[in-house]
Amino acid sequence: QREIAALLTEAKAAGHAILISTHILSTAAELCDRILILNKVVKVAEGSLAEIHERAHLQQEVSLDEVFLAITEEQEEHAATGPV
Repeated sequence: QREIAALLTEAKAAGHAILISTHILSTAAELCDRILILNKVVKVAEGSLAEIHERAHLQQEVSLDEVFLAITEEQEEHAATGPV
């Protein structure tokens, strides 16, 4: 995994666009400039890491795993209650 991260970091530094699909959110937080969060095939958040944290009303120190859980739980609660 470290070797792949090093290759991706090198490609990013060279100005290449890279699309990463992963369940390893620490990798996404480390390597990605923009993040898209899907929950059950529905886009629930998109933006920079800072924007995603802001969307979840969480501080930057909180892991992307915790941010993901907060956003997807909120989305599922909203879906369960239906439109107002």
